[in-house]
This record gives sequence, C-alpha cells and structure tokens, in this order.
Amino acid sequence: MSTQNSRVEVWAINELLACKNPDATKIVIDEERATCTLNFDYPYEVDLDRIKSERDLLAWVRQLAGKPWMTGQRLKLFIDVVGGHKGFLVRL
Repeated sequence: MSTQNSRVEVWAINELLACKNPDATKIVIDEERATCTLNFDYPYEVDLDRIKSERDLLAWVRQLAGKPWMTGQRLKLFIDVVGGHKGFLVRL
C-alpha cells in the first residue's frame, strides 16, 4: 500500500458553480458598489440595494426574463447568486 499526501482543497461557491455551469463566472457581485453585473451579451447591472426581499428578487427575475440573452439556466443562477448574497432562502 503506498502512502500519498492527502490534500484538502477549499473552493468558493462561485468556483463550484463554475464547474457545473460556465455562465456562473459571468454573474459578478460587487459588494463595495452594491451591484450584481450580468456579463452575457453585454454588461447588465442590477442595483442590489433595490432587492430587499424575496419579492423584490422575483420582480427582477420577471424583468430579466424578458431579455433576449436570458435563459432559464441563467435566471436560476441569478436567483442562486443574488439570493445567497442577500441571505434569502431560495432552495426549497
């Protein structure tokens, strides 16, 4: 039996999401400016100060759903990233 050094890797949530979905790296939270930038066809900025509740998040999802570059998978990612940042319970 050979002995190998065990190494534990710690990954940030955005790194884990990026492994599962390459679009995950295109949603960027800027805490200093309180914005979320969606970098798909062009940068689209969401003011995080306007999202104070789950209802506000839903209103943004509705707004973003009408964008031609938005997909269902990207909306789910937006909900996960922003909801997680805000501390909302988004996974039922």
